[in-house]
Amino acid sequence: MPRCRRKRLVKVPKIEPMTHLLSVYGIAGLTAYFGLLDVGEPKAGETVVVSAAAGSVGSIVGQIAKIKGCRAVGIAGGPSQVRLARQGARLRCRRRLQVGPARSRP
Repeated sequence: MPRCRRKRLVKVPKIEPMTHLLSVYGIAGLTAYFGLLDVGEPKAGETVVVSAAAGSVGSIVGQIAKIKGCRAVGIAGGPSQVRLARQGARLRCRRRLQVGPARSRP
């Protein structure tokens, strides 16, 4: 697994509106960016499957994957979340299959 390349603090410029710090420039955006690009290392033309595609991190991952030239496919839990992922992040998205409870073995 890649290690953090920088060992120093960087001053963040003033960002307006402040709500951006809660999304793209916040924890969700940083998680999406470094998780996809540093850990996943996608190449143009590859397919990136995004679990929880309607969530804060998943929707950003899908957009970054598309910017990098990948085919982004999302997975979401219900019809409203599928609609959100398709319209908001513009991902190809399907509903997650429902799996029943595990059976205990004797």
